[in-house]
Amino acid sequence: FVLPLGAVFIPMSEDNQWLISIPICALIGITWHLVYKRVSRVASFFIYGNRQTPVQQILALEEEFKRSIDDAVHQLSTLLNIPNDKLQLVTSNYTETFYEDYLHSNDSVLVLDELSERLDEKPSSKGSIKALYERMRSSNTALVMPLFGREKSVSHLLISSHKSDNKLFSNEEISALQTLLIRVQNTIESDRKIRQSRALANSIAHEMRNPLAQVQLQFEALKQHIDSNASDDKIRSDIEKGQAAIQRGRQLIDIILREVSDTSAVHEPLSLTSIHKAVDLAVSRYGFENEHIIERVKLPTQNDFVAKINETLFNFVIFNLIRNAIYYFDSYPDSQIEIRTLVGPYENTLVFRDTGPGIDDSILHKIFDDFFSFQKSGGSGLGLGYCQRVMRSFGGRIECKSVTNEFTEFYLHFPVVPNAPKVETLRTPNFYNWNQKVKTKPSPEPVVQINKDAPTVLIVDDKEVQRTLVQMYLNRLGVNSLQANNGANAVELFQSHQVDLVLMDVQMPVMNGFDASEKIKQCSPTTPIIALSGESGEKELEMIAKLMDGRLEKPTTLNALRDVLVRWLHFDKISVTNSYQIANE
Repeated sequence: FVLPLGAVFIPMSEDNQWLISIPICALIGITWHLVYKRVSRVASFFIYGNRQTPVQQILALEEEFKRSIDDAVHQLSTLLNIPNDKLQLVTSNYTETFYEDYLHSNDSVLVLDELSERLDEKPSSKGSIKALYERMRSSNTALVMPLFGREKSVSHLLISSHKSDNKLFSNEEISALQTLLIRVQNTIESDRKIRQSRALANSIAHEMRNPLAQVQLQFEALKQHIDSNASDDKIRSDIEKGQAAIQRGRQLIDIILREVSDTSAVHEPLSLTSIHKAVDLAVSRYGFENEHIIERVKLPTQNDFVAKINETLFNFVIFNLIRNAIYYFDSYPDSQIEIRTLVGPYENTLVFRDTGPGIDDSILHKIFDDFFSFQKSGGSGLGLGYCQRVMRSFGGRIECKSVTNEFTEFYLHFPVVPNAPKVETLRTPNFYNWNQKVKTKPSPEPVVQINKDAPTVLIVDDKEVQRTLVQMYLNRLGVNSLQANNGANAVELFQSHQVDLVLMDVQMPVMNGFDASEKIKQCSPTTPIIALSGESGEKELEMIAKLMDGRLEKPTTLNALRDVLVRWLHFDKISVTNSYQIANE
């Protein structure tokens, strides 16, 4: 602006003054944008070592967010000099229950160093600020920034640790981050919808495998019992077990569809009930595979209290917690579920405890994030995030404590209901006592005649129904079999028995199928290992091709197993037989 104004006052005659100043003004007007960009790039290069300022580099990531949110967050952490995996964009299910009082708009931001200064400035609010400061400090959190969704509530949080060089976040960086989050808000929401759809398909495909395998197993058993003229009771038992498996499949689909539904839990009607009654009804409606699992579940008997809940939503919360716990029952045969209640002056608590593998501290803070799943084949990660949303709709929350290889405890906190009726009046007289079922006599296990001339196959799967189905087929093919419920158990059995072929599941607790395959190949490189898996992910299929010799879909079929045995063991005399004996009592 100085040059064109100065041109007006150039000491020239009045005749040529405007002839000179007007072209100068026009030239400057046309070229100043280009000149400014070039000058700013040069200045930025000398100051920051890059042609773009840090603010420009942050805002330039908008396009990267459209391609890949995970890659964009990784680039953002590198740009801000934040340690790897210490900058996270997470859903608010776990942390918002604490931070929401301090985050009111997109302009809100929590900075640990600023909180430290405010502790001395506002004595009246020292208690709440100190609690917030201690929470962030203990979790090594230096920055919390909200992203608000369509309902004007926090949908995501950008959480960061301190920078690697311990420098503070500048005002320019914070402002640029806020602008970037606003610009990519629709992208993040769209990505969440896509992940939700993928999770829905993945969950249904995975969760239905076990009920379908159970139905397949019962049909095979039914066929054998009919061929052997078994009693009507045995045939009726096969039919009932098949019907129960179908019902479990329906229930799983209902759970998954409820989890991914856009319907807000906040708008569901609530009613007063006894928490003991609610738990009892929920557990009684869960589709357990057998009575042995039911015997490992203990319900609360003391400290009943009144809770204001929606029965359907509460049932799905309990279903999710049970489903997560019993997933590890086969690999942890001594694990149990214990549900108890605690009564307090301001809130009452339902404690759901299982003595399975526990959850590692490094991932404990992530378990309520949508789409987070750990060591579960095909897991969508939807369940616990859904549970948190439901508990918040009840005016409460859910928290988790865990010790690896000891226990996991979920604390479901309910607000005390003012002027509530006595809890005894809300119990239905003689309400259904799920664990007093008449226990059916277990069906006798088939007695397998060991054929010394036949090969031995090691079946490795963490689900008993999958192992039982494969063993039934191998019995009909005249092949010996051993069973292992996880990779570590499989390695032990392989080292102590003569095994000719291994059928290996991929995702299992304790030790997965990939690690087990590596150890087995080290002992015996020539022993064929066939993946017995429903994995369809690109990375999993690459690992199967690298570490194993083939792949079978599960639940598998008799013909597929026969083809594998003929190909890898050259067992040409295989024929379907019903010659093995069924023990009759």
